[in-house]
Amino acid sequence: MEEKSEREALLAIATNRYIEEALFIKPFNASIQSLGPDGASMRFAMHDGLAASVRNPNLQGGAIATILDVVGSLAVFANVVPQIKGKSIQEKVETLEKGLKAGMGAWKMSTIDLRIDYLRPGRGKFFVAEARILRIGNKVAVTRMELKNDEAKLIAVGTGTYIVG
Repeated sequence: MEEKSEREALLAIATNRYIEEALFIKPFNASIQSLGPDGASMRFAMHDGLAASVRNPNLQGGAIATILDVVGSLAVFANVVPQIKGKSIQEKVETLEKGLKAGMGAWKMSTIDLRIDYLRPGRGKFFVAEARILRIGNKVAVTRMELKNDEAKLIAVGTGTYIVG
């Protein structure tokens, strides 16, 4: 019972942080589909605001890179937060954020490298971005990300390296 409520709390906090508060991700109208210690997934529908141009209605390459980076960092967040000392998920996130607000550098996560391989045009009614943890250490985390369309065709893959700590 406790484990399920912690998962729900982590999902609520991640939704707030990665969907509601992150202004650059708003145009995606994305939702978190799964979140756990091994990875995360997000889903979003295609619309004109994500298209390459009026003449090219495919998902734009920068949008692909953005969503893969976000889902990669979300996977790292979901893996790291439960390891912070504290009684509840909320307390763990508060500990993390207190350090950031105080400029203490108690915890930070930034993308230090992002590689995207575009495999086919971004055609689809909706897309699912998935990330899994390849390695997580004291300072660096590495994720592998995939973007698939509504037909489960692989559109792009990526590797994200994040500094954590």
